[in-house]
Amino acid sequence: MPGVPSGRACENCRRRRQKFKCDYAKPTCSRCAHLGVECIGSGQRRFVFIDQKCARRRVLGRKSVASVASTTSSSLQSLSACSGNDADVLINSFVEMIRPSTARRFNLAWTYGTFLEKVPQRLGSNEALDVAANALVASHRDFATRRPVTLDSLAKYSNAIKALTQSLDDPMESRSLETICAVILLTMCQNLGGLGLQHLNSHCQGAVQMLHLRQTSSPIAEFELDLHTYLQDPVLVQSLFNRSMRLAPSKFEALSRVLAINEDLPGSAILILLFRIPSLMRHGRAVLHGCANRDAFMAELSSTFITLRKAASLVYSKYMMGPSTESKHTGPYGFCLAFSCIFNCMLRGVEPNNHQLLQEAAKLV
Repeated sequence: MPGVPSGRACENCRRRRQKFKCDYAKPTCSRCAHLGVECIGSGQRRFVFIDQKCARRRVLGRKSVASVASTTSSSLQSLSACSGNDADVLINSFVEMIRPSTARRFNLAWTYGTFLEKVPQRLGSNEALDVAANALVASHRDFATRRPVTLDSLAKYSNAIKALTQSLDDPMESRSLETICAVILLTMCQNLGGLGLQHLNSHCQGAVQMLHLRQTSSPIAEFELDLHTYLQDPVLVQSLFNRSMRLAPSKFEALSRVLAINEDLPGSAILILLFRIPSLMRHGRAVLHGCANRDAFMAELSSTFITLRKAASLVYSKYMMGPSTESKHTGPYGFCLAFSCIFNCMLRGVEPNNHQLLQEAAKLV
């Protein structure tokens, strides 16, 4: 249509008319990121044709939750703004954080998992999930513009906590997948805003307990299995730093059933191996206090390190050599590299002149 502006620059770059054009990066362009200001409308056209026949999005009832769970992630591409109400604004803002065109360093689906692609279609069915998603959008906006946590983000996070508390008081909503997902979204707010490890630990513990209460003999839904898969990594990290989350072998067997860890998958096999680290740490402390045999501990540590390195090589050769690597495979491989560095440092602390360990350390770094 003649006369309709076709520019896709953000509001700041369009208003200032700088010599260098906006680079259209999402969620924030390079210039706004450099200045630390909010970037609005980057990569979006100011005027577009809208199909008037687009139906308004209906609020999902509890009876439709089961049918929504079977919808594939391809529906992410079909979401569009059909009206200007708050629900549509929230959906569009959430989709921008996980859209494939969003840069990887700001793409939450790449960082936390593709299960986030199934969240937009569930917005509107649970108040706790809606408020938690709104808080996550605000935290992500602060993170993308590289500025400290704002009062608006803190207020929305506080509202999300209140809404979650009310949902937990309801026997029906407290066990719903939407409420569990709201808890998980709050852990992401903690990560993006750096609001403290203590609350992050409590959120993850709560989510695991809620999944445990949902255990039934019926098959696990796909969305619920995605939530299980996401929680495996935070629980693993917290088992190292949170004493209440350190797991004995018997407790790990129970947790593996709750989180549906499949020992046959390479990524899950690595997680099972890494969950042995807390017991190794306890064994190491016993050696330091003279309560355990040092040689036996070193043999166990070396054996675990060798097994971990073999598992990392297997994951790399099978999943990391393709032209496009999926985020669900980079997570286990990243854990392998991180904990391989830790094991290498522990072994070099005992054998500082071991040249093989020094060479491996250089490769890992």
